Amino acid sequence: MSTIRDIVDVQITRATRSITRQGFGTLLVIADVEDGVATKGFRVKTYSDFTGVAEDFADTDFAYKAAQAYFGQTPSPRFLKIGLYDSGLVEADTSYSDALTKIAGLDMDWYGVVAETRDPVEVENLADTVNTYERLYGTSTSASGVLDAQDNTDIASVLNLATQDRTFVLYSNDEAEVPEAAWFGRMLPTDPGSATWAFKPLTGISADILSSAQAEAAFGKKANTYEMIAGAAVTRYGTVASGEYCDVVRGLDWLRARMSEMLYFRLANSAKIPYTNAGFAIIEADMKQVLSLAVTRGVITPDYSIEFPEMSSILPIDKADRLLQDVKFYATLQGAVHKIKIRGVVSV
Repeated sequence: MSTIRDIVDVQITRATRSITRQGFGTLLVIADVEDGVATKGFRVKTYSDFTGVAEDFADTDFAYKAAQAYFGQTPSPRFLKIGLYDSGLVEADTSYSDALTKIAGLDMDWYGVVAETRDPVEVENLADTVNTYERLYGTSTSASGVLDAQDNTDIASVLNLATQDRTFVLYSNDEAEVPEAAWFGRMLPTDPGSATWAFKPLTGISADILSSAQAEAAFGKKANTYEMIAGAAVTRYGTVASGEYCDVVRGLDWLRARMSEMLYFRLANSAKIPYTNAGFAIIEADMKQVLSLAVTRGVITPDYSIEFPEMSSILPIDKADRLLQDVKFYATLQGAVHKIKIRGVVSV
């Protein structure tokens, strides 16, 4: 099936299908259910509150715990999707990645992903699959190796060495909880790029008490923690396994999706956009509209610039094919303050 990207291809480099505004605030939970499609009657289902989840799953189920953590945050998210990893015989999935592929074939309007598995091989493969869909995957681990700077075999180290750009690892000592779902629940209601994922309290999640050495070991592997700092429980520091920040990844994903939609809308609703400087000005105005909104949302700074090719430099074959390429924009990330150092001198 053709997509918007076949017509308007926006690529953003930090120096599938588009997600709706609703989708950018929606989490997909992949739950292991034996003969799930047969017994539950669905492969993926949308919920608008926790009550609906509680009707379909028992309180011992991962889906139940994940939904409880997700909807339990303030402000509460509006939607949750639960997809099934079918471990039975009717529509048996070979892996969580296989299950995600089947889910995505039916519904792609979600942004975050968490899964019941904690198996390192499954997690690594699922991270690769989520990356192809340009979404954000979160997983938690209680493996003590994450807190050991000399250990490079834990899942945080493995994903860090693989420079996974769309997966975050959250250390949690409590294996019964689903802190990654809670973190998504806290952050997905915010506008993409508008808030750092650091220093956020997670309702219903137990905070760990870690030594400075343990925390720094986790941060060195680009893992995250949820710990007590000065008597308050907060997340630190909101990075994916490659070291990029979650708010940057989500903010740029949003920017790409909205710019693609804006330009496609212009193409589809215009008699034509002339292949002239006047036509280029129409495209530039639409790009500026999206980039200005990205400034307001906190994704980029106001000093962005847009560059179009000179008409004289455009190849005749491109003009004959009605292909406009080499359009570029340059922008600076707003970023966020995560650490502060102050040195003061007081004299008598």
